[in-house]
Amino acid sequence: MFSPNGAAAVKLNNVRFYYRGGKELYDDFSLDISIGSKVSLMGANGTGKSTLGKLITKQISPSAGSIVWSSEFAKNSDVFYLEQRTMNNVFPWQTVVENVRYPLKKKSRARGEIDERVRWLCHTFNLDYLLYKYPAQLSGGELQRLALARCFSISPKLTVLDESFSALDNSSKKEILESVRLLAEQNSMTLILINHNLQDTMFLSDRCVIIGDNPVSIVSDVDLRESRFQNNQENENKAVEEILTEGLRHGIF
Repeated sequence: MFSPNGAAAVKLNNVRFYYRGGKELYDDFSLDISIGSKVSLMGANGTGKSTLGKLITKQISPSAGSIVWSSEFAKNSDVFYLEQRTMNNVFPWQTVVENVRYPLKKKSRARGEIDERVRWLCHTFNLDYLLYKYPAQLSGGELQRLALARCFSISPKLTVLDESFSALDNSSKKEILESVRLLAEQNSMTLILINHNLQDTMFLSDRCVIIGDNPVSIVSDVDLRESRFQNNQENENKAVEEILTEGLRHGIF
């Protein structure tokens, strides 16, 4: 089991949440996520992972209980939820470069600083050849890369990425994952990943929280800091993958 340490980025205390019509999804649910940690949320389809991401970022409010952010999150832009429906994360009437530039313009950055940041982000997320295309002209993977660049343009302190790598092709995925991990570490960002991919979880995350439903509870809480796919730690990686797989089985069945 993972024991959170250090200051909390977000604390969910005895949270209850009901769907319209009275169906209970969360009942007395508690979770602490430490500042600067990278946490994956996993579980079966329909378990309530996206709802949890929206609760964490206060896109929706609990029916009871409390959700407390760190006092370091003083502005709305400090917390960002990247939706699973990728088109909702961009402006369809703006080109790729305009979409990446827009959040920086809202923060009243200097023109030269904005231009440099936009160039760097477009290169980092492999958008250089798409600058003047509109979102409707992009593939699913290209649209996800645009949404990620737009999200990271303002370096939020707490970011929830909801299935944000699902459409990336294998040729670019590793590079994008490495960029996301580096950006999170450089900015001491708290990163929460909602995903189904064990490889992505083990590469990016310090911790994996697996949830099951009826109502939602934590099935497994695993510390991954010593067992990412690094330094050829094949035996450790395999052992942790088996732990995660078993946790997912419990969450699904």
